[in-house]
Amino acid sequence: MKGKKRSTVVGAALIILLVFAGLGKLRGNDRIWQGPLLRLPQGGFLKPSQTTAPEEILPAGPAPQGIVFTAADGAKVSLQYGDGCSYRPNVSSLLQKSLSWDLSAEAPTVLIIHTHASESYTPEPGQSYAQTAQYRTLDTQYNMVALGDGLTALLEQAGIGVIHDRRIHDYPSYNDSYTNARNAAQQLLAQYPSIQVVLDLHRDAVLNANGSQFAPVVEVQGKRVAKLMLVVGTDASGMHHPNWKENLAAAVKLQVLLEKQVPGITRPVLLRAQRFNHDLSEGAMIVEIGTAGNTLQEAMGAMEFLAQALIGLMHGSVTADSTK
Repeated sequence: MKGKKRSTVVGAALIILLVFAGLGKLRGNDRIWQGPLLRLPQGGFLKPSQTTAPEEILPAGPAPQGIVFTAADGAKVSLQYGDGCSYRPNVSSLLQKSLSWDLSAEAPTVLIIHTHASESYTPEPGQSYAQTAQYRTLDTQYNMVALGDGLTALLEQAGIGVIHDRRIHDYPSYNDSYTNARNAAQQLLAQYPSIQVVLDLHRDAVLNANGSQFAPVVEVQGKRVAKLMLVVGTDASGMHHPNWKENLAAAVKLQVLLEKQVPGITRPVLLRAQRFNHDLSEGAMIVEIGTAGNTLQEAMGAMEFLAQALIGLMHGSVTADSTK
């Protein structure tokens, strides 16, 4: 990428490509998979554990100058709703809502943060890492920071400036994680006012009916890739959040681009009553990368596709009946 690419802390960038599958919703406890349906307990988040050395990052492809979304793309959008969220937005309107960002500036335009940085994945056979709790580790080679390192490298290769906050916000106090992450995000947004997109990378946790870990994957060229789920907060809980419709418009556009790359790579976009710090930016969302049942390698495989979708929206988007 041209110019300076800053990171609060620059970590080793590693990535492999793959794809994924799954379903689910957020947890406060874990979620439970029951046949084709998912019962979601109340609450917030949690996630898995893993250990696989990520492989080399492939160069990102050329960035399109604008993406055209049409009414037909609505068929690729799938929404689900968390407890307490009564909103039922119109998908066509969301797709027709142009994005205001341009991520090609010299200054940083994307912030990657990890509210639950210690979340980790299921180890590969013969691998292990030190856990602070089940499916959690402070080892940044195996927790969400590693995913952020990989995504940062891919976006920077495409000319997108990234600030990657590699700090652990959920340790030693898990209950303070969203407060800690909010303080960090506010400080970085003030320091880098050019930031237009804030991605909070998480790992989900889903249980099968028998209590075992569910691993949503999709197969791409014979390789297993963890599925992605985009989560958008709202003001349904009563908290001030003027940006949620803009956040949701960006999320459904990303889902369309992801599904065009790899059908089945996304779980339904989850609209929640809680705001999850998404009021801080019009381009804010949570990205759930697989679940505790996935491996780190499967999760790493999803980063190539997420990066390409973001690169596709680098210059914002155009709609079928409006100019950029």
